[in-house]
Amino acid sequence: MVSHLRPLENEGIISWYDRQVLPGTQWDDEIRARLNSADIILLLISADFLATDYCTKVEIPEALRRHRAGGATVMPVILRHCGWDYTPLAKIQAYPEKAKPIKSWADIDAAYLDVVRGVYLAASAIKQRRQTAREQLQPEQQRQALERRFQELNRMFSDELHIRQRVEAVERQRQQELEQQRQELASEKGIDYTKLRDLLQANQWKEADRETYLRMLEAVGRKDGDWVRAEDLQNFPCADLQTIDRLWVKYSNGHFGFSVQKKIWQECGNPTSNGKDWDRFCVKVGWQNSKATAYVPYSDLEFSSKKSPAGELPFWVHDACGGVVLMGGGFSLLSRRDL
Repeated sequence: MVSHLRPLENEGIISWYDRQVLPGTQWDDEIRARLNSADIILLLISADFLATDYCTKVEIPEALRRHRAGGATVMPVILRHCGWDYTPLAKIQAYPEKAKPIKSWADIDAAYLDVVRGVYLAASAIKQRRQTAREQLQPEQQRQALERRFQELNRMFSDELHIRQRVEAVERQRQQELEQQRQELASEKGIDYTKLRDLLQANQWKEADRETYLRMLEAVGRKDGDWVRAEDLQNFPCADLQTIDRLWVKYSNGHFGFSVQKKIWQECGNPTSNGKDWDRFCVKVGWQNSKATAYVPYSDLEFSSKKSPAGELPFWVHDACGGVVLMGGGFSLLSRRDL
């Protein structure tokens, strides 16, 4: 039988039989492993085979189990006349042709050839089933591969979109900050208020007060040591006035600034000339002593957002210390509607 099956090895059909079990090998484990891995199981049936317990209790049941499960094709090969048709094998197509025992053939080689043809046909059918299964599986695999690729591209696109959105958000924020900074330091005269902002941000109130005085002089075209006239206060650039006030209010947390002074000024009767209302205002902001009998020396001011009275700064805007005039000619800077 082995010699007749040898040519099928060229077709990829490899044969194995139990006499190939090597010495020292656990033959039961080896046979069971072969039975569980074979695609075609040839059972060489004879009276001696059927009389062997291992054949009838292990090999036949295991082979039939795999045959019924579709895992293998069982081919009973009748060698000699015996009662095989009284066994579970009777339900399976036996070989050679018409289950005629090989020993009863006039040409034994022809009988074996018939078995070989059966093995070849069975092997071809198995190959065809597997090929069909692969072809049926291939579109599904391609679909799955495309779906995985789509998901991968979608993740990449989502990541790229997320990154782009983050970059755009950062850029928008940067532009907003630049716009806020531009608005925060706005000037109709092209004056740079960066130093004033930095001094206020650092809580250097006295230095910021001096810087305020210098920038206000610059806004009206005057130099250090000059006075700002009443008409200069009336025509002081709106954007610049608001910028100076906004910076003081922001960095003092609402404690200093022209607008803070204006609220106190309004509570004191909106004074536009020297008098009791003006003195009362100066006392409240800390520019005069508590009895309103004298102005407080500039060096004695607190210059502190925690200790100073509200509205103490900017201080360079009244005429008692020399500098920018807060009021004059019946007009007060604090009467400006843009504060």
